[in-house]
Amino acid sequence: MLVVVALCSYTGSNEFGGIGLLPYGWDMVIVASLTLASYHWGVKAGWRTPYLSQERERDTADMEGMPALAH
Repeated sequence: MLVVVALCSYTGSNEFGGIGLLPYGWDMVIVASLTLASYHWGVKAGWRTPYLSQERERDTADMEGMPALAH
């Protein structure tokens, strides 16, 4: 993913050191979209370990009986 972001930076606008293939604004949209896609993929690709499951159960048990937050 880092290579793709570097390629987008290289082909981006002249104002930020790129070769100007992607105009200003569109280069930012593409990088932001790639970043969000990478984050989403990373979250979906993770797996729950026994340690994380135990900690989640502990957190849930600790929160029982606590008052709900007012909006």
